[in-house]
Amino acid sequence: MSMARWQQIDSEHWGTCLEIVHQDIQLLVTLDYGPRIIHCGLVGGKNVFFEDMDGKYKQDNGFRIYGGHRFWLSPEIYPDTYEPALGSVAWQATEEGLCFTSVVDEVTHTQKEIVISFDEERIHVIHRVTNVGDQAIEQAPWALSVMAGGGTALVPQPEMYADLLPNRQLILWPYTDMADSRVHWGNEIITVAQRAGTEPFKFGMNQTKKWAAYYNDGVLFQKSFDYREDAVYPDYGCSFELYTNEDFLELESLGPLVMIEPGETIAHEESWIIRRSDSIVDSMKQLPF
Repeated sequence: MSMARWQQIDSEHWGTCLEIVHQDIQLLVTLDYGPRIIHCGLVGGKNVFFEDMDGKYKQDNGFRIYGGHRFWLSPEIYPDTYEPALGSVAWQATEEGLCFTSVVDEVTHTQKEIVISFDEERIHVIHRVTNVGDQAIEQAPWALSVMAGGGTALVPQPEMYADLLPNRQLILWPYTDMADSRVHWGNEIITVAQRAGTEPFKFGMNQTKKWAAYYNDGVLFQKSFDYREDAVYPDYGCSFELYTNEDFLELESLGPLVMIEPGETIAHEESWIIRRSDSIVDSMKQLPF
């Protein structure tokens, strides 16, 4: 793996973690629960991810948002989706990258794994889930990056073709307000500002441009992911979803909805770029429109 170094540390807030440094990028991965990338940022800089230090988003069954980047399965079903990710995480360095493996989820009969590697510019994050049960399950891998408050999401629209047929799907949740002042529905890009003291908002789409980004406090975070025209995606065809509330904003990519047979493993990969940026205007110049 390209020039990365790592060490196990004790985090004041998150317990035992693996700290990974590659060039000017620093990650923290939790080892007491997860796996979860709880910190991502420039060395010496702020965490681009939200951190729920006070346990505000903790449920009665022990589930916590924590913050950071997590790996779920779609469709969202209560209580299965909100099963606490407790149990120590096994990790090892492999030729593929740093591999983090969860304990078996006794509710969903699945086991999750995150593999982190680097190249000169990007962080690669592979999400794998294995069906360890004796029944086939229909699921989609779901990668959620919980971004720190105060920034603006940048979500590209599909190409504008001179055609009579529709070229996109826009999916709304029951609580979504189309007139929400945080949102600008542009022809080339949708922007969503995270603001304190606001109500939840969510939308999804078939993200044919295969990326989304978030600008906050001088740093631009961009995540890229696959999209297949021939695949079936959850939530009426969403390969990307965005959720925000009064504290954070989530950039969520999803893989195809497939039947996972007993013993079968499926994977979903994201690649991340973190770079300095002077403004949203400067960020727009750096993004791959």
